[in-house]
Amino acid sequence: MGSPGPAPDVTLGDALRVFTQSQQPSTPLTATEVADELACTRRTAHRKLEELAERGELETKKTGARSRIWWRPPADTAQTSTERQLNEILDRMTGVFTALDTDWRITHLNEASRRAIVAPLEEDLSKDALVGRRLWEINPNTTSADVQETELYRSCHEAMERQEMVSYERYYEDEDLWVYTRVYPSETGVSIFSQDITERKDYERELEESRRRYRTLVENFPNGAVALVDEDLHYITFGGTPEGEADVTRADLEGEPLHEALPQKLAEIVVPHYEAALDGDTSTFERTIDGRDYQFRFIPVRDGDGNVFTAIGMSQEVTERREYERALEASNERLEQFASAVSHDLQEPLRMVSSYLQLLEGRYADALDEDGEEFLAFAVDGAERMKTMIDGLLEYSRVETQGEPLEPVDLGSVLADVRDDLQFQIEESEAEVGIEPLPTVEGDPNQLRQLFQNLLSNAITYSGDEPPRVEISASRDGDWVISVSDEGIGIDPEKQEVVFDVFQRLHTHDEYEGTGIGLALCKRIVERHDGEIRVDSDPGEGTTFSVRLPAAADEKTEVQ
Repeated sequence: MGSPGPAPDVTLGDALRVFTQSQQPSTPLTATEVADELACTRRTAHRKLEELAERGELETKKTGARSRIWWRPPADTAQTSTERQLNEILDRMTGVFTALDTDWRITHLNEASRRAIVAPLEEDLSKDALVGRRLWEINPNTTSADVQETELYRSCHEAMERQEMVSYERYYEDEDLWVYTRVYPSETGVSIFSQDITERKDYERELEESRRRYRTLVENFPNGAVALVDEDLHYITFGGTPEGEADVTRADLEGEPLHEALPQKLAEIVVPHYEAALDGDTSTFERTIDGRDYQFRFIPVRDGDGNVFTAIGMSQEVTERREYERALEASNERLEQFASAVSHDLQEPLRMVSSYLQLLEGRYADALDEDGEEFLAFAVDGAERMKTMIDGLLEYSRVETQGEPLEPVDLGSVLADVRDDLQFQIEESEAEVGIEPLPTVEGDPNQLRQLFQNLLSNAITYSGDEPPRVEISASRDGDWVISVSDEGIGIDPEKQEVVFDVFQRLHTHDEYEGTGIGLALCKRIVERHDGEIRVDSDPGEGTTFSVRLPAAADEKTEVQ
């Protein structure tokens, strides 16, 4: 393309426009008439008209020995229809389309291009008014030197020289606008197509930020490994420490098929679970690899339509945790053995004491005076409380070793059974017990029944002088939180830390009966369920015990 600047005296385009801009393009003209329109010599006009005739742009014939006329042939109806359809197509395009000839004159443009060109102008020009004009001739504030400094100018020249498409992106800060431009060359000029790609750029920026955060998470995955695989079982990304003695890095894995990238024994473990995850299944299991214990979890990842498009695999070394659990299990077994031995050794003499006290009461009751009867009553009561404490200690020691396997448990049914068990206490105290709808959790039915029986019984017992009012409710925060709230005497803040300790009583036996084991047993049951229990209370304002328990497996959802 010619460089923008002062136009030649007369170009072929100038000569052709004498006809195309006429109201009747097919009217014949002489070289003299054309020369007058172009303000050039007749010889120059004649030469340009001959060239246009040779190119088929004009038709000509002699009208005398030394005279000739030229005219624009009438447009073919089919060609006019085709051009109209082309213009309609171009106008429906969302991008800006402009075609320039080798003299930088506009030959075609769509409506979007027209709006962009006339936007800085005071006059709203039509497309027909723009065709045939150079860009710097349209805007009085733009010179040929200005155009020569633009990336568009450089790209057009590059495209023409190489006869290859040239593209570039540009950000317009004042308008906060990203534009992607492609320049397509031909022998007669260039076609320029520009699109607003601001939304795409914003999405790419958000995607890159998301990838950065995800990669940070992956690269810093604690004490294990995390990986993302595609539907063809190729690694998308990987982070952390591989299992066992596998000597592979992220660079070794990313983009590679699992079967080839992993050691065979590790591939045999994980590949079937990745395949299952891509089919929509979640799995969790443990394996021992090279003498170390690992926990694996595989999760399907779904798109907005619910279709699985990738899978996540995670592994964490749990060797120390399992060793701790095994040590704890052994400790619990020793504790149960100790408690069983102690309870047996204590109960035998206790039964003897109780038996002789009963004999003493039966044979010599009439011989005892008032003080003797009182002393005997104290002894019998002490023996009974001692037996209750021994039974409670034995029950406390057996929480871990004699519990049932955890399973989905309907807490609504559990609380209904608890209410039946405590029916006599509820009626005797005229208690009001409100139970909201309760969820299904993962637990041991018998232990959960013991847990909530202790909490509800305590709420009724420590109600004060007024009839007890107890509310049992549930809320969801990942796990389920079950709250047992009363309006009773409350607990001193300084003593709330010790209420879950064994044999810790906040009141004398004369004030309230109890062994000091009930809440300790509650805490031990909750801990066996991987949960938490806490107390919130103000003296005289009531108490709320909150129990956090894991939701049942069928209530947990997959990654979306």
